Amino acid sequence: MGSARLHDIMPTLIYSPIMRDLAWSPLVNYAFQKNQHHFTTLRKPSLLSAVLPFLTSRGLSISYESGSDMTPTPPVSKIESLPVLALHLRRGDFIEHCDNLYNWNSTYTGFNTQPSLPDRFIMENATMHDSMSADEMKEAYKQKCLIDVDEVRKRVVRAVTEWRNERLKQQRNRFMAVHTGDEGVKEMLRKVYVMTNGDREFLNQLKSALLSDAQRSALRVDNKLTAEDANAKSTNGPSNQYDYDFVWSWDEISTSRDMDIGWETKYVAQAMDMYVGQRAEVFIGNGFSSLTANVVLLRTVAGVEPWRTRFW
Repeated sequence: MGSARLHDIMPTLIYSPIMRDLAWSPLVNYAFQKNQHHFTTLRKPSLLSAVLPFLTSRGLSISYESGSDMTPTPPVSKIESLPVLALHLRRGDFIEHCDNLYNWNSTYTGFNTQPSLPDRFIMENATMHDSMSADEMKEAYKQKCLIDVDEVRKRVVRAVTEWRNERLKQQRNRFMAVHTGDEGVKEMLRKVYVMTNGDREFLNQLKSALLSDAQRSALRVDNKLTAEDANAKSTNGPSNQYDYDFVWSWDEISTSRDMDIGWETKYVAQAMDMYVGQRAEVFIGNGFSSLTANVVLLRTVAGVEPWRTRFW
């Protein structure tokens, strides 16, 4: 699965009807709809919904029990992005498995080594690989495979910064009738969803850290550092690795542990995670994971730009 020979069949896969018309089952769609408030931004209610909330909400509800409204998701090639930064953090068995990957000299899974994707692993560069000591190589595997809270924080700041710069550049390059500016771009990425089997203590620490990093950005005024920030910069180096260079905030940070999953959807919870990752505005995955690889394939089929698909 880690072989680059898989690249040869990518065009066939991407344009095949099987992939382009692939849709998730009604049960997966039901799980998503049941939890969609974690993945979408609230829209202003219409006058009708404000006056007659009961009547208008009935038409939007999904009833698994009755089965009358159970439909599959739209096909992969016909969906819109969610305003979500999706993070795939594999824990559990990966605590030991990452050492195995090092011992096996493993590369990323095949779909995760597409040449168009911006993030590469050290094993793809023979010169760099040969110049590293065993301890350095083992640490390189750990940083890409079993990511701690601090590494997630740094990666999220870099990914959001790079994504924002690319979106703003796109706006400048397009002769748009309405130039939405930074605020319009900001609305395209409002929530964080962590696809994970991690324990709640780890996830609570992560949530607090990501929220704190974003809230600290409000201390910056007109992209100029406050005296406190400037002092921190001079002490810690050229830049604080947890700080945004612009004002940022998150509407919500949720994880797989926060989902409303009943008995009927328990067995498709990971499939729902993959559907969210497929539709996320930005996705950061584990290059060694087959789940990440399938999400990457689906995003490729959907035409998602490579710079919106990243790895740790």
